[in-house]
Amino acid sequence: MAEKFYRFVHNSMGILLGWGILNMVVGAVGSAISRDKFRRQFWLQCLGWGLVNSLIAGISQAGYRKKLAQLAENLVGSSEEVTGEPEPGQDSWKKNARNIFLILLVNVFLDVIYVLIGGFIRRDGQAQDKPGKAGIGFAFMVQGLFLFVFDGVLSFLIGRRWRKS
Repeated sequence: MAEKFYRFVHNSMGILLGWGILNMVVGAVGSAISRDKFRRQFWLQCLGWGLVNSLIAGISQAGYRKKLAQLAENLVGSSEEVTGEPEPGQDSWKKNARNIFLILLVNVFLDVIYVLIGGFIRRDGQAQDKPGKAGIGFAFMVQGLFLFVFDGVLSFLIGRRWRKS
């Protein structure tokens, strides 16, 4: 069960990594070719968010690959086959599942804040006739919305399948 959980989270981080890379590529290209301030600032924000999301996803995936390798190593040299008792800490993944679930719930709340702040910045930029500021706000809204869906679905799936295991 631990292997399935860690593989699930590892693969889920692949989605975030893909989103991050997509944002970096389109952000770099978009900001290079955009002539108006709204689009240029929007794409620059996407580039920045993409970098952060890619770093988070890459570091997370590396950690879960390490956990999967440790699990595989423990199963090969397991004393359970000899003694009939499970390895110490074998259920630590359950604690990790609860912690990840709670972190995702906090993230969902923060994602709503990103969307609200982005809406405020965009509206303020439009009111002040500052299209660059409005572009920044719109990028916050787009990124916050994606992260809200991503974190929300992930927390739902972890909560439903693994949190009470």
